This record gives sequence, C-alpha cells and structure tokens, in this order.
Amino acid sequence: MANGSDQLQEKVLASGLMTMAAGKSSAVIDSFVSWLIAGAGGAIALVIGNLPGIGQHLDVAVVSCASIIYLIAAGLTVVEKFLAAVVMGAAESASQAKDFIRDLPPDGNLDMEVVFREFESATFRPMRWFMSKSFAKVRSGDFTASAKNFARCAQIQAFLALAATGLVFWALGLIISGLDG
Repeated sequence: MANGSDQLQEKVLASGLMTMAAGKSSAVIDSFVSWLIAGAGGAIALVIGNLPGIGQHLDVAVVSCASIIYLIAAGLTVVEKFLAAVVMGAAESASQAKDFIRDLPPDGNLDMEVVFREFESATFRPMRWFMSKSFAKVRSGDFTASAKNFARCAQIQAFLALAATGLVFWALGLIISGLDG
C-alpha cells in the first residue's frame, strides 16, 4: 500500500465513484419525492375541492391539519430539490470533465487556478464560499473533499425525503382516519 502522497490515482478514483454514486442516488430520491409530493398534493386538493360534499363525513379541522402537515413536507421538498440540483449538477460536471480532460493535448498543461477562478467568479455567495473552501482543499492535495461533500449532501437529501415521506403519509393518514362512515 502506497503512502498518502502516492495515492493520487486511488483518491481520484474514489472521488469519481463517490460523485457518481451521489448523483445517481440523488436522481432516484428526487424523482420519488417529486411524484410523492405531486400525488399527495393532488389527493389533498381533491379532498378540499369536494369538502362541501364530504363535509358531513370529514371534519374540516382534520383537513386543515393535514394540509398544514403537507405544506411542511412540501417545504422540506424544496430544500431537497436544491440539494438534488447541486449533487446532480456536480455528478454531471464530473462526468463531462473526464471527456474534456481526455481531449486535451498530451502535454497535460492545464492551469487549474484559471479553472478555479472562473468557477468562483460565476458563483454567488454563499455557494462561492463553499466552493473556495473546496478548491483550497484540492490545492492542498485533498482530492476527495468535494466528492465527500456531495455524498453528504445526497445523504441529507435522503433524510429530507424520508421526513417529507413520513409527513405526507401522516397527512393522508389523518384524512383517511378522519372519515366516518
């Protein structure tokens, strides 16, 4: 086993695999939670729209409470979607970067400082701060820092999706259990 400074290929491989895995899991999670939120929103809207006809079988307070729980789930989904955009964008960029690097001239002359500077100048705060910290880690030799952050973002996204799922089922369960008759 080589020492830390000699493990460049292993670190680049680990970084690529983590980024790819985060991107793929992020896409699956985002798709699932999108359909869940859309379907639950449609079901709750259907109940609200038909409340005059089903009001004698369902307390309005139950529908109101379920609607608030649903809106909290939708709010979590907004944050989840932001993380999904970041993670899936990074995964796609990493994939495309391999092709760009492969097409470079064989002399390997690539000034990464120019690349870092261009990325930073195109990014708003506070994301610029996160990006700068990530680039500083790459400059110091930590080639897996960004991939680890993307993997963490995908995990946070999964927790948000799980929480939103629980809230959606709670809201729908309230409506179903509130039906009498």
